[in-house]
Amino acid sequence: MSDEREEKVEFGDARQFGEIIRKQRKKIGLRIDDAALLCGVSVALLSGLENASRPVGLPKALHVARQLGVSLFAEPKQTANPNG
Repeated sequence: MSDEREEKVEFGDARQFGEIIRKQRKKIGLRIDDAALLCGVSVALLSGLENASRPVGLPKALHVARQLGVSLFAEPKQTANPNG
């Protein structure tokens, strides 16, 4: 049984998301061309996603994340009560 814990990372922009994708790709030992092939996307798209240098639609970004083993969760931010 592995003692490895899931790391939860909050991200707020495309650059931070790209860093998460790159980190995971390297963690599983894939070169960018191999990861692109696995994900069914071009190297240019994956590179653009990792570097936040190219707009990538949400469905494609989610697909790449899933293929590389990255789970995404959405959680509403807690905000102050506007009524008091």
